[in-house]
Amino acid sequence: MKAIADDTEWRMPATIDDPAILDEIARSLGDLGYGAGHASRSHERTGD
Repeated sequence: MKAIADDTEWRMPATIDDPAILDEIARSLGDLGYGAGHASRSHERTGD
């Protein structure tokens, strides 16, 4: 969560059942002024 909020590289944790939730979290954090808040800054960034 911290890496998403800081807009830095991150890998998807193995414990995530639904990867789409990370995109929602990134967008919500962006709405609050954290990180980029764009879906393109999601798990696809590292190719996972």
